[in-house]
Amino acid sequence: MEWLDVVSAEGEILGKATRKQCHEQRLRHRMIQIVLAHGGKLLFQQRSKSKDVYPFLWEVGVSGHVRSGEQAASAAARELFEELGIRPRLQEKGCFELSTPKELAIVHVYYGSCPQKLHVDSQEVASVHFSEKIPSPITVASKVALKIVCPKDHRWSA
Repeated sequence: MEWLDVVSAEGEILGKATRKQCHEQRLRHRMIQIVLAHGGKLLFQQRSKSKDVYPFLWEVGVSGHVRSGEQAASAAARELFEELGIRPRLQEKGCFELSTPKELAIVHVYYGSCPQKLHVDSQEVASVHFSEKIPSPITVASKVALKIVCPKDHRWSA
């Protein structure tokens, strides 16, 4: 069972709940979204069909939840290693509130360079590729993260 901190709009920890409770009750929690680049292209992954939220949708880089008591930067490093088997250096680029019918979260956005060689976890990820074009359909969090990381590059306007 994965426990997440329930947070205020300002990020103050109010309590904790399971991931399932956060989604079912739309409790605000923390997430990460990591934009990864290699050779002028961005990494996109198609979410596994087994995902309970947004199965088979595309997303830029890697996303995940920040566990209870965990820092966002640590969650970013953990998710990258779990999903792609890599440990690149990351830059924090900002955060935003994500409010969809399935999620209410403060999303911390990171950017990093990605090696070409990945060790993809097929339980988490259906497909991965580097591209100069945004695949469709793509998650809302990915669209916002791209605007934060690449605000003046219109190739990444979704």
